[in-house]
Amino acid sequence: MFIKKHRKLFIIFLTGLILLGLIIGFTSLNAYNIRRSELYVYLSDLDRKLEKLQQSVTASPESQPDLLETIDSIRAYNNSVTNNLNLLERSTLRRELTELTLDAVLITALETIYLRHSRGLDSNREHEFIARVETLLQENSRVLSEARQIKSGTFGRLLVPLNVEVLAENYQQINRLATFYMRYNRLPEELAPVHLDQLEVQIREIWGAETAIVDFPDHLNRNIDQGFTYVFEIRDQGQRIQGQVDAYSGQILFLGRDVIEYETDGETHPMYPLQEDLKALLTRMYGPEYTFSITPKSINHELEVEAGAQLYTFAIEPRLNGYRLETRPLLARFDAYTGKLVALTPSISVPDNPVNTEITINRAAARQVIAKEAEFRETVIIPSRVSGDWVLAHMFNAGGDQIYVDAQSGERVYYNPAKIVP
Repeated sequence: MFIKKHRKLFIIFLTGLILLGLIIGFTSLNAYNIRRSELYVYLSDLDRKLEKLQQSVTASPESQPDLLETIDSIRAYNNSVTNNLNLLERSTLRRELTELTLDAVLITALETIYLRHSRGLDSNREHEFIARVETLLQENSRVLSEARQIKSGTFGRLLVPLNVEVLAENYQQINRLATFYMRYNRLPEELAPVHLDQLEVQIREIWGAETAIVDFPDHLNRNIDQGFTYVFEIRDQGQRIQGQVDAYSGQILFLGRDVIEYETDGETHPMYPLQEDLKALLTRMYGPEYTFSITPKSINHELEVEAGAQLYTFAIEPRLNGYRLETRPLLARFDAYTGKLVALTPSISVPDNPVNTEITINRAAARQVIAKEAEFRETVIIPSRVSGDWVLAHMFNAGGDQIYVDAQSGERVYYNPAKIVP
C-alpha cells in the first residue's frame, strides 16, 4: 500500500541506491586496480633484486657486491608487496603463520662462507648451503616471473592471486638455513631436536628440585619445525616459572615468573644468600668449569614496578679459566620480600666444545696484525664466524671498532653474533 502510494519516490530512492552502489563498487574496483598495479611494479623490482642476490651468492669473495644494500632492498620490497596483497593472499600468510621476510642473518652467513673460502676452510657444507640458497632464490624468481607474465590491464592481474605461500616458504627455508649454519655450524638435516623427555630431566636437575613438575605446553610448541626453541613451565611449591630452551643444544635461554605480581611490604631477604643460590643455579646450568662474577645493582634497577615492590638485580659476567666470555649482559632479578627468582634474562650461549685458553700469540704480536692504530682492551673468549666455535682472542679498540686477534693463530677473528642468544 505504501509502495503503491509513493511509487515514484520509491523508484527514485531505489535508483539512487543502485547508483550509489555502482559508484562505491567502481571506486573500490579502481582503488583495488591501483593497488594491484603497484603490486606488480614492486614484484618487478623485487625480481631484479633477487636476481642480483643470486649473482652475489655465487660470486667469488673478490667480486662480492654489496650484500647489505641488496638484502635491505629485498626486505623493503617484500614489505611493499605485503602491503599491497589482497585479502585472500593475506589470509594465506596468516593461515601458514608466515610472512615475506628475508632475515639479515643471511648476510652474516654468506660473509662467513666467503671468509672460510678465503682461508681454504670451506667444505661440502658451504657448497651445499650456496646451492640450496641459489635454488630457493631461483624458485622465487620463477614465481614472480609467472605473475608478471599476466598482461597488464587484464582481469588476470585483478583476480589471479600471487603464490605467496611458495614465496614465504622459500624465504623461511633460506632463513632457517642461515640460522642453522651460523648458530650450530650445521645444515638443518644434520641436527635433530633434543627429545622432550631428556630436556625434562635436564631442566629439573638445573632447577634443583626433584619434585618439580616440568611441562611443555602443546599450544606453545606446535611450530618447532619452524623455530629453534621449546617453551616450558616449571611448577614447584606454588611457584610457576616459564622458560625457553634451545631445542637443538639443550641450553636454557630464559627463566621467569609467568605472572608478575610482586610483594609490596614485609621483611626483605638479605642479598648474599640469594647471590649464593644464583651461583649454584648458574653452575648447574652452565657447568662447574665456569665461574661467575655477580654484581648487585640498585633496587628496581631499570624497572618500573608498582609502589612498594622491591626487586634485587644482579649483573652476571661468565668467565672460563679467568677469561671473560664476550656475550650479552646476563641479568637475574629476585623479589626482595619473597626471595624468589623473578627472571633470568637474557641467557648466554656457552661453548659447545672445549676452549683452548693457552696464549701463544701475545698482545704485542697480535697488535702487529692490525693495520691501523689500535689500543689493547683485554683478552676474551668470543664466538668465531670462521671456526664455528669459541676462541681466545685479544681485543683491541681501533677508532671505535672492536678488532679481535686469535691468541693462538694470530689471525683476525670475526665475531659471530648468531652464537649469542637473541
